[in-house]
Amino acid sequence: MSNEFIVSLWIFGLISLFNIPLGFTIKKNKMVDIVSGYNSKRDDPCVVSKLLGDNLILMGALGLLITLIYFIIKDIVYVESYIIAMVSMILGILINYYIRWYNYRKDNKLKSSC
Repeated sequence: MSNEFIVSLWIFGLISLFNIPLGFTIKKNKMVDIVSGYNSKRDDPCVVSKLLGDNLILMGALGLLITLIYFIIKDIVYVESYIIAMVSMILGILINYYIRWYNYRKDNKLKSSC
């Protein structure tokens, strides 16, 4: 395994570790002003902060899990498979977030938890 791959594992691991407290902070303090596309007239800050916070926590936890798995089996896998796993995870969570937010805006079925 090359040194570049180990460095990329550390970088992705640290970014994933940063996402978990960021998700908790956004969810707890309702910091929806940093969300791109947030409209205060149309969106409930409680729902948007919960959606974004939960997805950031999930992204951080899955990123750490994928990174730890690759640290354990580092001699078996290729760099390309790790990159594909991380990009797929990030895209999947972003698509989940935007679909849930779109459904909330369309139906307004999600109840405020404030």
